[in-house]
Amino acid sequence: MQKKHDDIKTPYQRLLESSYVSEAQKERLTRLYKALDLFHLRQKITACQRKLFSLQKKKNVKNKNLEETVWNF
Repeated sequence: MQKKHDDIKTPYQRLLESSYVSEAQKERLTRLYKALDLFHLRQKITACQRKLFSLQKKKNVKNKNLEETVWNF
């Protein structure tokens, strides 16, 4: 017997399909989703990563993997 898995969906897609979320909430989520600027979000994430790495350097923390972790987020 072969297992059947659901199609892969994002949390946003799952919320839209949920009966526990009101139509008003779904409409609000859809407006928010459509307003997302992924390029701008990526720029913000990169800026936060730079700040974290800068703070780590200032504190002189000895962690070889921190730089790799921050940049590969």
